[in-house]
Amino acid sequence: MKKTITLFAIIFSLFSCSKDDEATPVTYQEENPLIGYLTNGGINGAIIDVVDGTTSEVGNEFTPLVKGTIKAFVVSLPQSNSNLRVTLWDAITKTVIRTEYVNVVTAATTTTKNIQPIELQKDKKYAITMNSDDWYYREKANGSLITYPITSGNIRFDSFGFTDTPGLIYPIYFSNDYYNGDLSFNFQQTE
Repeated sequence: MKKTITLFAIIFSLFSCSKDDEATPVTYQEENPLIGYLTNGGINGAIIDVVDGTTSEVGNEFTPLVKGTIKAFVVSLPQSNSNLRVTLWDAITKTVIRTEYVNVVTAATTTTKNIQPIELQKDKKYAITMNSDDWYYREKANGSLITYPITSGNIRFDSFGFTDTPGLIYPIYFSNDYYNGDLSFNFQQTE
């Protein structure tokens, strides 16, 4: 009798579940951390357009605070560039994860290149760089040093670096006096 009641209870519970009881999957908002990086870092001084400067690999080391994916690279330059190289790196091993070429058709506008999503691990250090002789030079309005890390949403920016070469070489110089960009990405948390 006890087995029959237990069996009946199990069957009843299986059939009594409704669709309303199913977990609703969570969809997280896509974010571009560049504005938060500039704002939270106080990088609010005059913006200087650098056109036809020294070709450099410039960008930021960063750490995702949650697991997620990069779904697009986002750039803005003071001059058009039909073949801007953008690279995502493993910052620990200094190896390339992905390189994409972005066609920046119009100067001084934001260009977004959608890419096959790249999964990023929580608390793993990455870098994103672009190779260009054009960029926006920014610093703090009061001339003080930029203090790292800088958190913007689910991304922590750990440093700004560069290498003054046209080659695909991981940044070897790091500065907290200024930032050269504008280079970013669209990130979406996955869990």
